[in-house]
Amino acid sequence: MPNVVRNVVKVKGLSELKGIFYQPKSRTIDFNTIIPEPKTPNDCHEKYILGDDKKCREGIGLQEQDGKPWFNWYDWHMDNWGCKWNVMDGSRPDPDTVIFETANTCPYPIIAKISKIAGDEILVLETTDLDGDMYRTYRMEWVNGYNTKAEVIVTDPDTGEETVKELEVHAGYAMY
Repeated sequence: MPNVVRNVVKVKGLSELKGIFYQPKSRTIDFNTIIPEPKTPNDCHEKYILGDDKKCREGIGLQEQDGKPWFNWYDWHMDNWGCKWNVMDGSRPDPDTVIFETANTCPYPIIAKISKIAGDEILVLETTDLDGDMYRTYRMEWVNGYNTKAEVIVTDPDTGEETVKELEVHAGYAMY
């Protein structure tokens, strides 16, 4: 079972953005709608093509996905979405907010793409994961596809005490 990362995205007009939700009334986002997987080997960079060799697939422990025995979905997802699977669970508490869970990591390339689609509107991301016995929440602001501000909030589970540290942002990405 993977560690679960909780992601909260807030941006004015989120529900009106094109190419974010699989269906207009959907409860959550769909990564494959935002950054689509390749459908055929011709659409795919060669580094994500395994071929039809079953031994190759078994050798790296990769299950076939969606009838694409040639597709190295794990590496493609990590490189293009920033996490290995699509959204695991999600909700939309209001038209400008979506909350969703991912496995192990925050999908930063997906966040960057949503921010780029949102343009000049400030996108606020809060992503929380469990790091040992300490909960860490990263709060970031994104504009036009770039991370412009970031801080980390570390909460001690025993005392509930929070420590906030501002992070440097270089070339559009926070330095952790």
